[in-house]
Amino acid sequence: MIDIVEAWLKSGKHAEIAGLKLRPNENPILKGTPLAIERGQARAYYLTDDSGLDWILKKFKPARIPDGAYIKTVGSLVPRRPGFQSGYLRHVLSARDVSRSGFHSADFESWVENTVLMSRINCDDWAGLADKIRKGSVTLTHDERRLLCRSLSENVGLLESQDLSHRDLSVTNVFADVKGALVHLIDWDCLYHPSLRMPANTTYGTEGYIAPFVKKSGAPDPRVTWRPRADRFSMTLLNAEFLCMEAGTPLRNEGGMFEQSELYAGGGPQTAHILDRLRRDFPGADALLEKALGAQSFDDCPSPAEWLALGGSVHMPAPGLAPAPGFAPASGFAPAPAVMPPLPAAAPVGPGGFALLDETAFVQFDEGALAQLG
Repeated sequence: MIDIVEAWLKSGKHAEIAGLKLRPNENPILKGTPLAIERGQARAYYLTDDSGLDWILKKFKPARIPDGAYIKTVGSLVPRRPGFQSGYLRHVLSARDVSRSGFHSADFESWVENTVLMSRINCDDWAGLADKIRKGSVTLTHDERRLLCRSLSENVGLLESQDLSHRDLSVTNVFADVKGALVHLIDWDCLYHPSLRMPANTTYGTEGYIAPFVKKSGAPDPRVTWRPRADRFSMTLLNAEFLCMEAGTPLRNEGGMFEQSELYAGGGPQTAHILDRLRRDFPGADALLEKALGAQSFDDCPSPAEWLALGGSVHMPAPGLAPAPGFAPASGFAPAPAVMPPLPAAAPVGPGGFALLDETAFVQFDEGALAQLG
């Protein structure tokens, strides 16, 4: 049976969904097929509306579909702060959101149920930015590296202050706005909060970022990560990557720097190289990474406050946000600058009830990424 999004593309018609007239983008490599990328628990389809704005439609794999009430609740829990837009500015769709005008069928209505619609901003995910650094087309300054660490640490600190854990921070779920010194977090459909029940088919993390104690029983266990402070291990690894990624760095697992087998073993040649680089260029960060590698639980891993307290002079490109509640400002890192003001109680809305603010989702494609789709 033809893929329903492929049928939508070939029809040449828009589908009116939540008040938006949307068309799927064509894969420039595989003509006649929709532009999409599959990762983890879902596939992301790339759409454009009649005004030229770009959107993402996230369709969960059949075996990984979260409970509808769960994914609807997630948006109300995510902090309304810069860097969290993809969590609170999204629309969980139902068949009722599909109009009968344009492309339409009963099968399409059924297919749309519990998909997530999100808009996009022009920002690289860490996998894409890291690839550019490896190839030498992008070079980060020491200040830019430190500011990305600060932004990610502030984000995790804010989550912890509200008893939240993202549970899948990784090279593809973290976007880096280097110019704005702001890290965006995406893919919120495995969020922990005490008020939520753990989904039966939830993730335990992404290869290259899974803590060794998550595999104590012989296989990674999602129940180990269903708790507060579950982002501390992956936060530490991502901060180390922000500080160490350089031209020629080997590609590991999903695109990061760490080999999962070395993480399970508590270290190895690649990990030792990263530690040496941190010790040389960012003293103190090496001790935080070693602390994470030797941890027996998430509580043993470095906290956001420890990362924020890491010394080093940083030149700020713009005035900053107030630090997230729960920890004090650090002497070495000034707060990451805001790229948008705090949201009003009711943000302006456009068609379909979507707030008129850009939102990051999944991945921005360049020629290399598009080639991989082929």
